[in-house]
Amino acid sequence: MNQPMFCAEGSRAVQENPIGHASIHPYYVLIECPTPWPYQALESSPLPPDVKTLPNYLYQTGKPSRFLLIYNQKLALPQTYRVIILKRQKGWSQGYNKREYHLNDLADVAGIVEQDLAGNPPTENVVSNQVRDLLVCTHGSHDQCCARYGKPFFYEANQLIDQLSLNQSVRVWEVSHIGGHRFAPTLIDFPSGRYYGKISTSELSHILQQIDNYEVFSHVYRGWGILPRTAQILEQHLILQWGWEWFQNRVFLPVNVIEKSETEQLTTLWYQQPDGTIGGYQGRVIHDPNENICIYGSCNASEPSTFINRKLAEVQPFN
Repeated sequence: MNQPMFCAEGSRAVQENPIGHASIHPYYVLIECPTPWPYQALESSPLPPDVKTLPNYLYQTGKPSRFLLIYNQKLALPQTYRVIILKRQKGWSQGYNKREYHLNDLADVAGIVEQDLAGNPPTENVVSNQVRDLLVCTHGSHDQCCARYGKPFFYEANQLIDQLSLNQSVRVWEVSHIGGHRFAPTLIDFPSGRYYGKISTSELSHILQQIDNYEVFSHVYRGWGILPRTAQILEQHLILQWGWEWFQNRVFLPVNVIEKSETEQLTTLWYQQPDGTIGGYQGRVIHDPNENICIYGSCNASEPSTFINRKLAEVQPFN
């Protein structure tokens, strides 16, 4: 196999579906830090040493967290750095709980994050808002596709927010490496924690407004990051079945996944509607090793990688 110039071209050439490729993390820490970012974003020069070592410390203390840098020059505040901490909801969930801090010095980041994730969130410097944050990966020093596809999409998404007059309720950020660059442009929608890839601004417009064709979820949805990968595939099916109404529901965490074999898993997903009605679905997810996809997973890869092509074989509703 000849490696394409851009890994996203290889993924598009084989029509790889991004579903089931959302990253799964219980905690996210978003730190506002100006670009450009080096290959390892936390090595950015403005960040103090204790921030660079914080992810390993939190992992050792039982708080594994995904650290990401964010930036949008249009949103920057004078002498202020935003730190956004997202915690996956337990039990009945629609995504993540969010706390946002405004700090005057990046030297204060580590202390704030440690205190918050220890269960003693500071009461100072907290900003309360219900803003939706769209994180578009533009981290070109990590992978070329994030710059080639992510940068233009970032600017187009900002223009879309202006056109839709959503500036008070939606923010668009550049974000450091979030994985899946072969699906560029790729983004995370917080606080829900849903991942998208190979997305256009017209498709983003449908998602933001929940209007018209929800079939976009058949080919731009990477999955809901609060769910195991097999449950992400089942949830995509439910979106296409329910339509926009599905997004009013909550799901129960943790999700039960039974490994029937190396190629078959049973996933049970319980949901609760706004009126309190509870229901569930069991999905049988399978994969045929002969249908695995062999492509270059990144622009810098020296050889192709094999990616499992999972699919939903059967769905059974529970009442």
